[in-house]
Amino acid sequence: MNSEYLVKIIALALPLWLVSACDSTEKTADSHMSTVAAAAQVVLDARGQDIYETNCKVCHGMAGTGAPLSGKTSAWQDITSKGMDAVLTNVFDGYQAMPAMGGCFDCSEEDFRQLIGYMTNGTLK
Repeated sequence: MNSEYLVKIIALALPLWLVSACDSTEKTADSHMSTVAAAAQVVLDARGQDIYETNCKVCHGMAGTGAPLSGKTSAWQDITSKGMDAVLTNVFDGYQAMPAMGGCFDCSEEDFRQLIGYMTNGTLK
């Protein structure tokens, strides 16, 4: 095999290899977009958004507070594995630095269920 022939093979193969690499990147991007789209389906109504902004976001929206971050499913795995009843008990009674009722004393159980669903990206409803 002469070097000129080898150069031609590489010249033909390289673009195909690059295209296939781009294709797998696009699949990864598509997969990521699907995850983002699934998370985006969990929305709060105006009341829920107000409660979240006023009470929950202070800790669940800020890294370094010790609270699992809203939308970061992996941070919620241990908590959500216990089920909704256990999570609601923690909300009602308070848990670690979180005050009882998450500081929202006029919130209903349904409010908390929606907020939990929102913060866990729907992994716990």
